[in-house]
Amino acid sequence: MKAFVALLLFVAALDAAADPATNAAADPATNAAADPATNAAETAIFVPGWCRNGGDSAQELALLAEAFPGARCEAHPWEGDGVDFWACRDEADAEGRRLGAALAALPEDERAGLALVGHSLGARIVVRALAALAAEGKAVRTAALLGAALPEDDPDLAAAARGCAGSLVVVSSRGDAMLKWLYGSGGEGLAQALGLNGWPAPVPTNVVQRFLPPSFTDGFVPDAPLMDFAAMRRLCLHYAPFYLRYLADLESPDAAAPPDDPDVVRQGWPNLALPTVDAEVWWVVEDRLAPGWKLERNTFFGQWRILDPAGWRAAWGDEAAMRRSFDELKSRHAERAKKHAESAEFDSHAKSAEFDSHAESAESAEFDPHAESAENAEPRSRGSTPVPPLVGHPPAP
Repeated sequence: MKAFVALLLFVAALDAAADPATNAAADPATNAAADPATNAAETAIFVPGWCRNGGDSAQELALLAEAFPGARCEAHPWEGDGVDFWACRDEADAEGRRLGAALAALPEDERAGLALVGHSLGARIVVRALAALAAEGKAVRTAALLGAALPEDDPDLAAAARGCAGSLVVVSSRGDAMLKWLYGSGGEGLAQALGLNGWPAPVPTNVVQRFLPPSFTDGFVPDAPLMDFAAMRRLCLHYAPFYLRYLADLESPDAAAPPDDPDVVRQGWPNLALPTVDAEVWWVVEDRLAPGWKLERNTFFGQWRILDPAGWRAAWGDEAAMRRSFDELKSRHAERAKKHAESAEFDSHAKSAEFDSHAESAESAEFDPHAESAENAEPRSRGSTPVPPLVGHPPAP
């Protein structure tokens, strides 16, 4: 088992260093219509992930206080520090149901000012708690799921959205090596994590979905051993302070809107991005998308893959997963093209209105009676002083 984990960590290190798809600043606003401002909560509770319950949580709570200024911030530890991940995963499910029951018993006004923030398996606990609340017709004010370690198609997700009276913020990252390789290779079979792929379509109206770019680690150095090294920060992107720092920036009124990156590809099987050399011999192109995206099927083994315009494998898996990923990719490209067209049309109308305004001003000046009188006035110099009549030549009567 140790050798297997070591191998996965080695592959994850290669992935973090060389994956051109995940090293890009990928942060699409999937459901930007929802309001991400959740910092009006009175109490914010942070639920940590696996093996993060016995240590000092001062750094996490300080970042939580930045995300929810003025709120009372506290941690909710649970029995999740065992070496057996699968046992801790099952304990997280049970803890989530217990937390949901405890929250349901709170007075309505106290629950209405509550924010829940969970990281990794802690986000799994929050999902279970919100679903339990929704089953009783109750809700907290807001919640955030950071790098959630539960399947992207978990059956409790829809109910969890109903367990929030306000926004449910979901922060995922395609560059999270722990979720991609450790969780994706055995945490839940081969199911990909919500914290890796994000909320699947259709996204509820109160869900605010963001993707943490791996490049975020270049500008934030957590207080932890070895974090002074950029490569270590990339490898440890799953570390909670990265997600909390991003959440605090997102909640800040001064935070800039996230860039629109339509090239983020939903993952299937754990993928190490590699350049491909097959010249469509063993692979049949099933679909294309400009400027060079391909959806391909292997004629021998039957697996499917998505290639980016540079020929690198962006994702691979079974037919259903890859078709869905490619359809999402096409939809985002179409949406971006529509936005660009609308923006160009708006600019065109603005320029046309400006031209009409100048033309109207010129026409008004042309027929201005004051301008006409000025034409019949005495000649003037280039300055403002009138030109005097020539000496010895009085004005004509």
